[in-house]
Amino acid sequence: MFSAKEDCMIDEKMIRRAVELLKPDEGIFEVRIIKGFEIMSGYFCDPSKLIENLRKQDLKQTNVYITLHELHEGCFARLQWNQFMNASRLKIPTTSDNDVTRYKFIPIDLDPVRPAGISSSEEELKYADELRLEIIDYMDDQDFTDYICGFSGNGYHLLYRVDLPNNASSEKLIKGYLNRLDDVFSNDHCHVDITNYNPSRIFKLYGTLAQKGRHTENRPHRMSEILFTSEKYRG
Repeated sequence: MFSAKEDCMIDEKMIRRAVELLKPDEGIFEVRIIKGFEIMSGYFCDPSKLIENLRKQDLKQTNVYITLHELHEGCFARLQWNQFMNASRLKIPTTSDNDVTRYKFIPIDLDPVRPAGISSSEEELKYADELRLEIIDYMDDQDFTDYICGFSGNGYHLLYRVDLPNNASSEKLIKGYLNRLDDVFSNDHCHVDITNYNPSRIFKLYGTLAQKGRHTENRPHRMSEILFTSEKYRG
């Protein structure tokens, strides 16, 4: 399930599925291609346009991310509309917290503990998988039952749907949930990332290759994907 050919950079079908689930209202989203300190940025609302532009990019040794929350319609007018531009060199704006109008998810990122800048091993992924199942049960007991389960390539995501205004109260609420989950579930092998409360936070674009460090037999680059939604889990 987790392996990917080293020369396979994108899974177009999965990218379409990701946009369909993350942006069901066909809203604007930003995608960033990050290679070291260089950032390519593009704004899209059509997955076909996104895929067309991803095909033109050299994606070797990059990681690709998407904004999760609802963006102000004014982002439509930015220079990088329907195209990728080098935001680092051109100093053009990318999504800021003020560009977000509403929170759409509580984003839970379960990342195995390991040295920085390398991919996870299979053993490390098992720890994250165990934590994922525990948190699903816990959140279900809290009446959070509408979610997307994703595989980042190095850990697991649980994206719980909400619809909250972008304000200090909402940020505090989401920050509180993440800190609570960290207190209850984080352990020596896997942590709940508590930094994902700010509205402009970006997450892995499912259907793109996770490329941390070198691709090795024990720590391979893997394709990110959506594993299932809550309807499938409950069914």
